[in-house]
Amino acid sequence: MNTDWQASEIPEALCRLIRPHVPMRLHTSLRVGGPATWLATPRSGDEFVAAMDWVVAQEIPWFVLGRGTNVIFDETGYRGLVFDLSELTGLHLDGATVRVMAGKSLPSLVQEVSRRGLAGLEWACGIPGSIGGAVVMNAGAFGQDLASILSSIRLLQEDGIRVVEAEELALGYRTSRLRTGELRGIVLEATLALMEGDSSACMARIEHFTTLRAKSQPQGASCGSVFVNPAEGPTAGQLLDRAGCKGLRIGCVEVSHLHANFIINYGENNANDILELIEQMHDAVLRTSGISLQREICMASSSEIR
Repeated sequence: MNTDWQASEIPEALCRLIRPHVPMRLHTSLRVGGPATWLATPRSGDEFVAAMDWVVAQEIPWFVLGRGTNVIFDETGYRGLVFDLSELTGLHLDGATVRVMAGKSLPSLVQEVSRRGLAGLEWACGIPGSIGGAVVMNAGAFGQDLASILSSIRLLQEDGIRVVEAEELALGYRTSRLRTGELRGIVLEATLALMEGDSSACMARIEHFTTLRAKSQPQGASCGSVFVNPAEGPTAGQLLDRAGCKGLRIGCVEVSHLHANFIINYGENNANDILELIEQMHDAVLRTSGISLQREICMASSSEIR
């Protein structure tokens, strides 16, 4: 095993794609995170394969970052290579079948397909992440989720690219085999099965969902929901509210007064405060309700893909 991978030299062919010592706070919605050893921003599947071949050969830890809306890097950063999907944004339509590259933002995708009268994704209009992250998390809102429209993905693994059918992903409530680590790889592309409809009706549904979201979810530097809802009983937000978490604050990070399952960061470079606040929220619910909430937000780790 290579125990000194940090001394690895970037091959000349990859120098354009890979930058050293990039602060992760610049790439996350919570504005926190120290530097990654390297950040790679490929623009095609072939460039992803080339970068993957290098990290595998050098035994370098790696992590996948979509839009950075559901992940925390701590202040030490990430020891390894972070794959940035932001340049992978292509879109191809074939009737109601949509092939979309993993870095495409969900709000952008929703707008584009809805204007063309393709229905089934309007619920995702306010989710700020990427389609790749949505696959890993099985993103959802308003009682709907990606599992209902996902057909397959193209997945880059350490030994190459393969097509994975949606059934193989075991998509569940905010989880998948990619989330649990049973299946490891980089989602390069997703194929969605939408429905042909009316563009004006699609846009009206987007307006409706946007209005509902604005009434219940706060604005600002946030990661979205901190905890997933328990399988039964009150939601995580209700449990946190009952535990008195609204307005709980550490330094420049605060639990929203509008929704107790959201935290807002008014500072920067304060990941430790965020993590401590999340722990206090968890403990408050455990103390008052006896329920141990599970985090929806993810900590960057070489064993996880987000």
